[in-house]
Amino acid sequence: MYNRDFYRSDDLLLCISKQTKNLVKNVLKDHPKKDWQVQYVPHGIDHNSFFPVANDLEFEVFKDKFFEDKEYDFVVFWNNRNIRRKNPGDVVTAWKIFTDQLTDEQAKRCLLIMHTDPVDSNGTDIPAVIKTMCDPERNQIKFTKGKCDPKQLNYYYNLADAQFMMTDNEGWGLSLTEGLMAGNMIIAPVQGGMQDQMRFEDENGDWVNFTDDWPTNSNGRYKKCGEWAIPMWGKTRSLKGSPQTPYIYATQVDIEDAGLALLKCYQLGRQEIQRRGNEGRKWLLSDEARMTAKGMGQNFIDNIDILFEKWEPLEKFSIEKVDDGHTTYNPNSVQYTPEFKQKLKEVLS
Repeated sequence: MYNRDFYRSDDLLLCISKQTKNLVKNVLKDHPKKDWQVQYVPHGIDHNSFFPVANDLEFEVFKDKFFEDKEYDFVVFWNNRNIRRKNPGDVVTAWKIFTDQLTDEQAKRCLLIMHTDPVDSNGTDIPAVIKTMCDPERNQIKFTKGKCDPKQLNYYYNLADAQFMMTDNEGWGLSLTEGLMAGNMIIAPVQGGMQDQMRFEDENGDWVNFTDDWPTNSNGRYKKCGEWAIPMWGKTRSLKGSPQTPYIYATQVDIEDAGLALLKCYQLGRQEIQRRGNEGRKWLLSDEARMTAKGMGQNFIDNIDILFEKWEPLEKFSIEKVDDGHTTYNPNSVQYTPEFKQKLKEVLS
């Protein structure tokens, strides 16, 4: 709602996720746009920059050097900024919970790669977390060194079997798309654009779309998704914010559930993980997903062509800053889940 007047000012709104498209349409109910003015344009990744590497001597040298000539059965990549909402401490703890379920020999052949600044005032001191939480022999974690170009980043993705995230509010999750394009499986919370990348299906087998009454699949209405994804369902829901963005719902994944999600992926075995990851890449390249750089560019072109064809001047209005502290309460602003309604009935009875 705090962006409503900016949305009203636009002739065309291209939304990064299906959830955002539904949200924008709801925000503009009092000032509706025509259907063509609010469209879905997901992130696109250059499939020639991120891809499964095969028969590449340079990559093999890179791999041997990074792994220090060790052999690993299961490698997970976490590529995010070290900031609070990315929950790096939860990632470390989930990794410990996962590897603690394995034998000593199995655990020693698993590795978590963290592509981030180890210490950041916007996040935490990750090495301090690791030192306190982890056994260096059983819960192995390694950091990359500094920023890198797309070629090296693609090499990092190709070191991994799966891309892992535990963000509590995420618009899209670009590293998931890059990893999926490189043939990784993805393990992530069901929220924002990460839902799109998992491709949840409705009862008709169609890729889900959101509505006024059902604005997110975080409540688990639909469980079937692309075989390349292992979804994690939120255990808590809270309202976060900042002065510029006063409120946004955040759903938090339980660290034990995250550890079990990693275990579920591990138990598939490398051959099956690779097969599923490659299926995910094929879907990104498909006409349905259009999550390539070319697909995203064509989406922009198609929608802007429609704008030029159908454009009409917007009605003029003024935006005034009001500092009287007045707030209008909307009793329908909280979305109650079916689970909550059922529990409410039980309490009232």
